[in-house]
Amino acid sequence: YAARVQVVQSGRTVSERTVGLCALPEPVHEGKAFMGASGFGMGVSTADIGHKLGVRAGEFFVSWNECEPQPGKLKLDQFAPVLDAFEKYGFETTGMVFLIPDRTVPDWASAAPDPKDRDRYFARDPEDFGRFMEALVGRYKSRVHRWSFCCEVDLAVHRWAEGLDGYVAMTEAGCAGAKRADPNCVVGGIGVSGVDCTRNPRFPLARQLWGRLGNHLDG
Repeated sequence: YAARVQVVQSGRTVSERTVGLCALPEPVHEGKAFMGASGFGMGVSTADIGHKLGVRAGEFFVSWNECEPQPGKLKLDQFAPVLDAFEKYGFETTGMVFLIPDRTVPDWASAAPDPKDRDRYFARDPEDFGRFMEALVGRYKSRVHRWSFCCEVDLAVHRWAEGLDGYVAMTEAGCAGAKRADPNCVVGGIGVSGVDCTRNPRFPLARQLWGRLGNHLDG
């Protein structure tokens, strides 16, 4: 289907837009998780819509920066509402943990010599991140069994002061912290954009990182 909207003023069309629409029937049976929805698009208020569309898996985003604004002052209760919504519809849930400096590292933990350069530096001590992951996974281990680090490393690495070294150190510490809290949890990562797959050979950055982190990540 297509919906067209026209804005007419004094008999003249001043704006026009056409939007494509798709109608799907409600699922006729439950079944195993087969379709997931991004945390950018599905949350507490839209979980019911996802369920009607056949979504069986969802994700929520975690920012260390927002969860621990001061050392040891953890704010972890904020994820309970989205988990309540997802569990209501039986979604399989993954916690997506940002691993990019400006979305990840709190001011107090940043190695940046100047606050203006925070988007270029990871944590001064990656173990601070490891302890955060241990607390996060420990808090929700009865409800969340899959975690993943994100997003799109290949689009940001050129800005990082330490290149990939800081990312690798943070990932290693984060994985170790998660496993201390829940040895049976699944931890994934090395998120890259579609740009990395256009290189030749394919996925050069992902391959490089997997060579360094494959013994730490589950996938």
